[in-house]
Amino acid sequence: MKEDYISVVKNYISIVEKQILAHPGRLLAATTVAIVVSVAVWAGLSNLPMASNAPALQMVHVYVLTAPAEEPSLDVAVAVNNAGTATAKGCYAKAFNHPLFSEEIDETTELGRSEQFDLSPHGGHVAPVSVYLADLSGETLLGGGVRAPVFFRVECENAESSDEGRTITVSGLASGS
Repeated sequence: MKEDYISVVKNYISIVEKQILAHPGRLLAATTVAIVVSVAVWAGLSNLPMASNAPALQMVHVYVLTAPAEEPSLDVAVAVNNAGTATAKGCYAKAFNHPLFSEEIDETTELGRSEQFDLSPHGGHVAPVSVYLADLSGETLLGGGVRAPVFFRVECENAESSDEGRTITVSGLASGS
């Protein structure tokens, strides 16, 4: 009985080998389909947290627009994207002190904030923020210029504020220049 079973398995393996040798393209196609399906399933499962009905804000870029010589402020643009499935409401881009030589953000000192905005699902927005240099806790350089890191974050009413943000170093102009 055991020998009959082994004989059947050997015959089955022999048939499979002949089929593979006769049609190698089918094996390649079947392997390719299996890999593509596996990757698609993995990608779908890894995005399950994003499938919730909440905004998912991602800060894309922070760049300096202008540094007016007559004002002690810096205009900065904060680009943000909502990768979630719900509208992010009551959002602000905010700037905070990021003290030199420290890992901590000084959230007690808000340096500036954008106008309030809403962000549709899978939509993007650029929020201009004015940062007042007089409030920075940076180091004073020769000639009275200011150089300090500033931390930017986007906060919304209907989303948990993430600790993710961007830090940039701003340089103020020396007085009289």
